[in-house]
Amino acid sequence: MSFVSACVEPFSPNLGSQSKLKYIVFGQVTDLAGYQFVSVSMSSTLANPIYNPLTGCTVKIIDNHGNVFNLAEFEKGNYRVWMDSQYLTSSSSYQVDVLTSSGIEIVSDFDQMQDCPEIDSIY
Repeated sequence: MSFVSACVEPFSPNLGSQSKLKYIVFGQVTDLAGYQFVSVSMSSTLANPIYNPLTGCTVKIIDNHGNVFNLAEFEKGNYRVWMDSQYLTSSSSYQVDVLTSSGIEIVSDFDQMQDCPEIDSIY
C-alpha cells in the first residue's frame, strides 16, 4: 500500500524592499474623438493590496507635432482631456508627462498609434 501526500507551501516572491512604493501610470489614447484618460496611483504591499490613487498631479499628453493636452482630474487619481479626431491619427506619437504634487516628474517615451485593420467579417 502506498500513500501519496502533498503539502502546500505558501509562495512568497522576493520583490526586494516591500517598503518602497512605486508610481503607477496607466493611460490609453484611442483614434476616436472624445475623452482620453490617464490614471495615476501608488503601489501597495502584497500583504495589504489596495488601490491608492494619487491626486493633485499635473498630467499632460504631448504629441510629436508639438501639441500639448492638459488633463483635468475628474475623480481621485483619474485625469482626462477631450481630444478631437484631427489630433488622433496613426501618424502621431504620444507621450505622457506627470508631475506629482510632491514634485516628482514621470515622463514616458513617445509611442506611435498603430493602424488597425478593418474588420471584414464576424462569424
